[in-house]
Amino acid sequence: FPEPIAARNNAEAATAMSLVQEVIVSVRNIRGELNIKPSLKLQVQIRTESDQALEILSTNREAIRTLANLNGMSAGPDVTQPKASASAVAQGNEIYVELAGAVDFDAELARMDKELAKLDKDLTIVSKKLANEGFTSKAPAEVVEKERTRQGELQDKQDKLTDLRDRLAKAMG
Repeated sequence: FPEPIAARNNAEAATAMSLVQEVIVSVRNIRGELNIKPSLKLQVQIRTESDQALEILSTNREAIRTLANLNGMSAGPDVTQPKASASAVAQGNEIYVELAGAVDFDAELARMDKELAKLDKDLTIVSKKLANEGFTSKAPAEVVEKERTRQGELQDKQDKLTDLRDRLAKAMG
């Protein structure tokens, strides 16, 4: 029978790869949240929690730069958060994506405000419907439950977008 190759069961390599993946996913998530074009190269700085994390990031610098489409990446324990930046955390390491030149702050805030207004309107409609005794007592249970689920989803989306808007406004300074 085939035997597993011990060299392929390397917990250290799995931990290293996990950090690399988290950094790449974090940068991509920030791109998506702020509507930054995937083709636009970004500058990233990472404040590392340990020498091991710094070594992993340094060793895999080119892979991270390529897969996250970065212009440059610096890492170290003394990195400070740039003024106009978005941040994320990967295994205790703080990732700062510089936004200057990558985001039209005013346009993005206006887009978020417009979407928040729409969410608020939709949430008001659903809340009024659920507050109506006639609706909740006469409508089929599945319909009422569907509206409650929709209300929860809208509230969650509104909370996340409000948080994202606040972080972007803070990044603007």
